[in-house]
Amino acid sequence: MSANSAFDFITLRAIPISWRTKKQTVVARSSTEAEYRAMTSTISEVIWLRWLLLELGVRSTIPTPLHCDL
Repeated sequence: MSANSAFDFITLRAIPISWRTKKQTVVARSSTEAEYRAMTSTISEVIWLRWLLLELGVRSTIPTPLHCDL
């Protein structure tokens, strides 16, 4: 991967259920800004996945942990 690539993955009970690698389209001014942009994208996907699981009858009352290597 190059310096301007991003890799995100989401796990459910330690099993990867969603992942992606993509070239970043915006040049961040700092590595912290790049991490926050990646976290924003991941949070959007987590919200969508929680909604999907709820629609499938899987209810979760605990918060979804999000880890970042800032």
